[in-house]
Amino acid sequence: MKLSHSFLHSLVILFVSVSCMKKSDCIDPEKLMGDWYKQKINFENYQKVNSTFYNGTEFIDLSNLESSNYEYFLVHYFDANCDKCVNELTKVEKYKELSSESLGFILIANAHTEIYIQEAVERKKFALPVFYDENFQNFKRINNFPLDDFGFNTFLMNKNGELILFGTPFENEKAIAAFNSIINGC
Repeated sequence: MKLSHSFLHSLVILFVSVSCMKKSDCIDPEKLMGDWYKQKINFENYQKVNSTFYNGTEFIDLSNLESSNYEYFLVHYFDANCDKCVNELTKVEKYKELSSESLGFILIANAHTEIYIQEAVERKKFALPVFYDENFQNFKRINNFPLDDFGFNTFLMNKNGELILFGTPFENEKAIAAFNSIINGC
């Protein structure tokens, strides 16, 4: 009985320690984001890009995010004419493999023609659904994001279509921790 009580006591201490640690690791996205926090993200009727590597993951209905099973979305906007940007798709897929099931992925590609996007997606054997911004950089324009600042290309958004946090969680440990703390309800 003494061993069980000691073991139970240790579990309670561990649980309290982990709970406290999680709270101290929490971030306040409103404080970090300022006026950007909960800004409504606008989407247009983007075309779906066809790919032979597409894994069957459903395309998210951008006009009705609330009906989705996801609580949050990682939105990644990339330029299909940029090798560095296209190479990030591998990192996006790796992040998806490690991420929570409550996180959906919305990828929007920018290019002068859809063929550039199809070639880029095929070259990377990218399996996630991609939308095409056929009105060159319109996604950034309608959301008042700077056109030449890559810091606005990746962000976390809630299912109400509100911006929560900018960052690239597949390249930066602090961004990974920040995104995960929000997604996991910290």
